[in-house]
Amino acid sequence: MEGINVIDGGHPDEWYKDRFMVGFTEEGIMDLKYQDWVGGRMAVYVIGEQYAIDEIRFFTPNTLEWMNFREQYDGRWLDKTAFEDVVETVKKRFYTRPESRI
Repeated sequence: MEGINVIDGGHPDEWYKDRFMVGFTEEGIMDLKYQDWVGGRMAVYVIGEQYAIDEIRFFTPNTLEWMNFREQYDGRWLDKTAFEDVVETVKKRFYTRPESRI
């Protein structure tokens, strides 16, 4: 399937230039107040780098909208415009600052 993180997926090397692959990693949430939420990071990868070049945080109710969004983009190569749209969506729709206990 085109777009999955397969380096030799039939695309020439130039195809990967200015493309980003995103991968979602959920982290444990210990506060019972947020038991129906998901939190973690969206790692950003580029060809030629062994590790992620950036991470964008997410913390959101675990809704069908979130699950569909994650399924649509997890492990996919995105051109710059699509990547910027995904980052903006994560920051605006899927990041809620938790209430401080202090």
